Amino acid sequence: EIGVRLVGSEMCIRDSYKITGTMPVNIDQFDKYEYTFKDTLPNGVNVTQAELATWNVSIKTADGVDLTDKFTATVAAGDNDNSVITWTCEDLKAATTLTKDTKVIVEYTPVFDEHDVNALFNQASALSTPQVNKVDLTYSNSPYSNGKGHTPEDSTKVYSYNLVIKKVKEDQQALTGARFTLTDADGKTVGKDITVGDDGTFNFTGLKAGVEYTITETTVPSGYKAIAPVKFTIAETKDAENTAVESISATDPSNAAVFTTSDATVNATIVNVPGQNMFQTGQAGIITGVMVGSLALTLSVVTIIKRRNEQAAA
Repeated sequence: EIGVRLVGSEMCIRDSYKITGTMPVNIDQFDKYEYTFKDTLPNGVNVTQAELATWNVSIKTADGVDLTDKFTATVAAGDNDNSVITWTCEDLKAATTLTKDTKVIVEYTPVFDEHDVNALFNQASALSTPQVNKVDLTYSNSPYSNGKGHTPEDSTKVYSYNLVIKKVKEDQQALTGARFTLTDADGKTVGKDITVGDDGTFNFTGLKAGVEYTITETTVPSGYKAIAPVKFTIAETKDAENTAVESISATDPSNAAVFTTSDATVNATIVNVPGQNMFQTGQAGIITGVMVGSLALTLSVVTIIKRRNEQAAA
């Protein structure tokens, strides 16, 4: 049996990809066994050979034999402003003892630059068009010739989600002059602090499922009361194969808002009422709720923002 599998649906700076290859039942008949993992990154994600060298990459057998230095990593251009990475070992049998049960695992943690982050997350997402990371495997096929085998392409879908905040008066007319921040459970800023436009909306992209976010009104329109911070969490419902997200939902643990979901976008209509600019629970808040949409790639914007800050500091 020869197989290759991507584990996990998230691709972000602190998360890892894992690719697993399994030896054939007749591995003992080979004098030499060439093995090449090929990883096609999502559209718009491209790396250089020098950037790849900064990634945390390990190649090991399932029982812990380190083979990282036995593989040569190369980067080539893909067809969609992306990169294709290959890890090749010219003779895996010379590198370690192999049996039909041996599994070889490539695990890496990518580091994205601003171009990659923008390609993945700075656009509205949809469940039908997630970002996709693809992988396949080339291997020695016949112990009696130089034949090569090739696995069917496998893939993992990467999802992220959108938040649209609509700022209105009590009569549902757009209200300008507000400013919001979006933070995670650790208080780290997510997305951008955007002044509301004429249509009274704010747009955030690159949100992640399973994170408790807080919407905070940092600037209140003159003559209106501030809303209390509103918390919500996005949850995913996947298909029977656990490979694709079919729908999302948004819940508020404090029941301060009613959330509804549709596709990959969370829509929240926030009402400000006239009065003194101070927090008064129950007098202002979210009255419509949340609609959810999807992009294609599970990545933590919190981590992205942290990475940007680190690059700026450098």
